[in-house]
Amino acid sequence: MFVAVYTYNIPAEKAKQFISLEKKAIKIYLEKGCTAVEIYRGMKDNTHWLEINRFQDFDHYNEVLKLINDDPQMIQLFEEFLKLISDINPSAEKKLYFRIL
Repeated sequence: MFVAVYTYNIPAEKAKQFISLEKKAIKIYLEKGCTAVEIYRGMKDNTHWLEINRFQDFDHYNEVLKLINDDPQMIQLFEEFLKLISDINPSAEKKLYFRIL
């Protein structure tokens, strides 16, 4: 198992837009081969979001990411996403993890 974890801040007033974009993006991720996508919002800070994308292994991650990055609809969704986060935090943080146990 391999996961990519993203954290970012979304202004509270843009949460509905974010969820709408994520639903479309998740559909593409799953169609391209991602095993699962999970979205979480902070308990105390409702502008803090966490996204976990699951893959079989690092090679599978790279294969799926290539397909996602080449998808025209995903490119458009990503541009819309960048507009949502630009007010607070212009960059998302990404970390990669291998499952050990």
